[in-house]
Amino acid sequence: DCKNIVELSMADVAGSGIAVGAAVAGRRPIFVLRFQDFIFLNGSIIINYAAKTKEFFGHGTPIFVRLIAAEGKGAGPVHSGKLHSICMHFPGLRVCSPITPKEYEQAWEVFMKNDDPMIVSEHRGSFANTQELPDAIIPGADITIYAISSARFNVVEAADILSKAGIKCNIVHIMWLKPFELTDG
Repeated sequence: DCKNIVELSMADVAGSGIAVGAAVAGRRPIFVLRFQDFIFLNGSIIINYAAKTKEFFGHGTPIFVRLIAAEGKGAGPVHSGKLHSICMHFPGLRVCSPITPKEYEQAWEVFMKNDDPMIVSEHRGSFANTQELPDAIIPGADITIYAISSARFNVVEAADILSKAGIKCNIVHIMWLKPFELTDG
C-alpha cells in the first residue's frame, strides 16, 4: 500500500517544509537527509517551527528526521560530516544516534510513543551491522570510554588493543544524546 508515501524531489531544501507541514497536520512523516550537512539548509523549518511548536505551544510535530553521515567516503570532505551536536542545542528536539538493529527499533518505538520531532543521526557504516554493542564494564578498569555514533566500532577495537597492552578499559555506548541517557549496562 503506497498511498501514504510521498516521493519528494531531490531539492535540498523543499522537503523539510512539506514534512513538517505533514507533522503539524497529524501525520508522522519520515524525512531523510541523505547527507547530514543538509541540516544547514533544512534546519530552519525543523528547528524554528517543528521543535519550537512542540516546546513552546505544546502542539505535537512528530517528524522522524534521518540524518545520514558518511565520513568522507564517496563525497570527500563535502557532505560527510556528523552534525548531531548542532541539533542538541535547540529546545524541543530528541536526538539519538543508533548503530545496532535493536537501537534502531528502540528509536522508532520512542518516536511512535511521543509527538516530538526526532533527529536520528545515522552513519552509513552502521547499515551493514547486525551485531549489538553491549557496554563492557570491567571491575577495576583503568579507563572508561564513552562512545557515540560510528566511533563506537573504533572504540571496541581500541579496547582490544589496550587490553593486549595490559590496560583494562570500560566501554559505555551512548545512543540517546538528547535527552541524554546512559544505560545500566
